[in-house]
Amino acid sequence: MINRRSPEQKGVTPASVGSTDTVKHQGDAETSREEREEIERALDLLAETMFLKASKVNEGNNGVILFLNVELLDAGMKKFCEEHDIDLGNEKAVKVMKLYRSGAGKEEFRLHKKAFQVVGNDPDSVALIPRPVFYRDFELSEAARERVSEVTGKASAERAEIIVMDFVQGEDLAEVLLKEALLRRRPDIHADEIQGWTVEQLQQEVGPMIGYKMPGGKGKTVEEREVERERIEEENAARLYDYLSKQGFVLDPSILTRLNRTLTRLHEAGIVHRDAHERNIMISGDYNHNPASDERHNTVYLIDFGGAMEFTGSYRSQVVELYRDHERRYYQDEKVVRKLEVLARPSESSRERHVREDGEALMTLLSSKRRNKGFAEKRNVWLERHDAKHGEGAAIEGGRVTAVLYDHFFKQEEDVMKDFALATFADYLVTFIEQGRASSAEITSALEQKIDQVSALHVRTKLSELRRAIEFIGRTYDQHQDE
Repeated sequence: MINRRSPEQKGVTPASVGSTDTVKHQGDAETSREEREEIERALDLLAETMFLKASKVNEGNNGVILFLNVELLDAGMKKFCEEHDIDLGNEKAVKVMKLYRSGAGKEEFRLHKKAFQVVGNDPDSVALIPRPVFYRDFELSEAARERVSEVTGKASAERAEIIVMDFVQGEDLAEVLLKEALLRRRPDIHADEIQGWTVEQLQQEVGPMIGYKMPGGKGKTVEEREVERERIEEENAARLYDYLSKQGFVLDPSILTRLNRTLTRLHEAGIVHRDAHERNIMISGDYNHNPASDERHNTVYLIDFGGAMEFTGSYRSQVVELYRDHERRYYQDEKVVRKLEVLARPSESSRERHVREDGEALMTLLSSKRRNKGFAEKRNVWLERHDAKHGEGAAIEGGRVTAVLYDHFFKQEEDVMKDFALATFADYLVTFIEQGRASSAEITSALEQKIDQVSALHVRTKLSELRRAIEFIGRTYDQHQDE
């Protein structure tokens, strides 16, 4: 086993660990060999100390993510890092590999480092790659083996690999969208109450609300089951995005622009990520679309290169082969951008959507009811009474609109909740618009004033729906007149 004392305890100062001038031996070759061995032991100790002092924050397909507060390292460790150009900074993420295969961590670190160099460091232009700092494959002490078992839930091997990279402040995109859905679906829940919830917890709450499906397990082979799982996940994602879109949520379109630019740069450099789904896209800052400002209010990161690989030649010419490995299927890089486009398109506002939906619903209702003889007769009786009082074909302006509302609504608040009565009342108002006796603006304004005077919530709700419907019908009528 390796001696686990710190460099100071071994009689080797951090400065002398990396210096051939401060350690004297009989021969240069022997000095160099012993120094290298001492540095290797110190690096192993550094890796294990980082691991033991870090706390688990997440887990992915290729490893466990832990947060390391560098301030927990002693002065000797920090000095050693400085002497060997290991820039720890203030906050770092430690990724402990699950040892799926030998050398997985080393290859991931190599590709991560290359991706970081290729993409660059302009947050206004690209989705950033967290800066890779340190990689180590080291032998585990008994305490470290216990810790590995604790964070992975599996028996530990004799060795482990860690990758140290810049810690990314923020949330992954899956968390962002699920929280948005939950808060919109459950207005009684405050954002602070679900702070720190995992994606799994959020899915358990949101899934039943919007109709998530579960894979049925009908596939006979590993690939068939994988295909089924992907299909169900895509359908669930589509339900989530459709719900958010209908709720008026708009994702900042520049997030997708920057992410797409990063993936393009990687492909041009011969790197394919193969795991660029929502869990591996981190957002720091405000992710909502702000049409009133062109300023960037967030930073986007692409993380986790555990499934990445290099290739030569044209990306497009081998796009199918790059995402298959024996029976395993990988996530195509461009897929997440295509999926999220529905959320990144500024659409009609929530209010505009309600106006359209209520208007279309009323037009459908009137189209059906106007074929009813009794329905038309009641509307005509109301019109005759109005003409008898104010003159044939008289317009309803100002106070007359209020009078109409009083005569045909406030005298029968309970009845107007019924489908027939509400449709008759709406048809009466629409007829004034169609005959040019009143504008939709005059009627909706009068409705708005009366809504504020109604105490019963169910009546206010119906009147609000009617007001929006009249607004929509008025717009439609005006458009036809212009044509």
